[in-house]
Amino acid sequence: MRNYGYEGKNVDQVAARVPGAGQVLRKYGIDPTNRLTMAQAAAATSTPVDEVMAVMEYKARRAARRAQAAPAEVAEVATAADVQRNILHEEIEEGELVA
Repeated sequence: MRNYGYEGKNVDQVAARVPGAGQVLRKYGIDPTNRLTMAQAAAATSTPVDEVMAVMEYKARRAARRAQAAPAEVAEVATAADVQRNILHEEIEEGELVA
């Protein structure tokens, strides 16, 4: 996320474009549906706009990393399930499975 220029954007626009922004804004006491600019909303809560923007950037980057890692985790689970299925299938074929 580039926070360059977001200080002049309305809070509701930023909340709609940046993943996790609503949670960060609420943490700082800023209503995500607010129509003030980010700079004005941050000033109204006596918070430096750079701090709010930095936390939003951190959250957005973290969400992006998790989104990239999620398909790999799903693939690992599918692979483990396949291995389990193959083991069970082999046991049934060999007659070692006791019901």
